Amino acid sequence: MQLRLRLAALLLIGLASPAAAGCSIGLSTPGLLKLSSDSQRLGTDVAGGVASLVTISSITNGLNPTSTITIASSSLNTAPPGFNIASADVETAYAATGLLGLPLHSRGFATGSDSFSVTLVLGLVVTIVLDNHVDATGGFRQGTYTSKTQVSCS
Repeated sequence: MQLRLRLAALLLIGLASPAAAGCSIGLSTPGLLKLSSDSQRLGTDVAGGVASLVTISSITNGLNPTSTITIASSSLNTAPPGFNIASADVETAYAATGLLGLPLHSRGFATGSDSFSVTLVLGLVVTIVLDNHVDATGGFRQGTYTSKTQVSCS
């Protein structure tokens, strides 16, 4: 029997920055989680999945020429009834590029938040390709799943 799932990945963007600092955060591609062949992983890194694409611009930090971009811990935000969200393991990976595609920072799949600094010259526009996957050893129930990652600058 083939299990058919309706799956969705949603990257919710948040801006949490002090009054003297700021940025504009845009979500170009929300991402799409796909089910792995063994039915134990939903991921943007699974065949057919789509990574989220975040663009950060208008980065300011008062007179300080450096700003910090933080990518908070990802979480499984919604799941169908009967699926235990607390039992799912969520990991995030990302690659950030700056002006003219210059690599700024990257991280392989891991839990927890991460941050990196950008100078205003290189960080006029920062593009982040964000992947996540959700592992559940018991598999997934049919329904809609959404994950959430908060991105902020200060």
